[in-house]
Amino acid sequence: MNAIKVSVIIPTYNDWGPLRICLDALSVQTLPQDRFEIIIANNEDRFPPPPDFAMPQNAKMITVPQHGSYAARNGALDLAEGDIIAFTDADCVPEPQWLTVAIDTFEADPSISAARQTR
Repeated sequence: MNAIKVSVIIPTYNDWGPLRICLDALSVQTLPQDRFEIIIANNEDRFPPPPDFAMPQNAKMITVPQHGSYAARNGALDLAEGDIIAFTDADCVPEPQWLTVAIDTFEADPSISAARQTR
């Protein structure tokens, strides 16, 4: 059986500092990095990332010219290759087990088609 892969989609609008923190949190996920991709959907081309903005190897950035986080998410969905799609925002800090728990949840009950993390 092939390992389940996840696409993490992050819309952003000139929010590079918080996005860096979010990416740092994704870099310490318990799920190995080769099992998930990160798609950052920049929703404002007038505000490119700063020159020193480093991205993880499993991340790519696209620019979505239509404004709004929904448009950004939809633009990233077109590129997503994962079996599971995970959405987070640039100012969120995912827990280290976030993606592993998501996969475990879907594997435990194949009738589940969507899940939402709450606190």
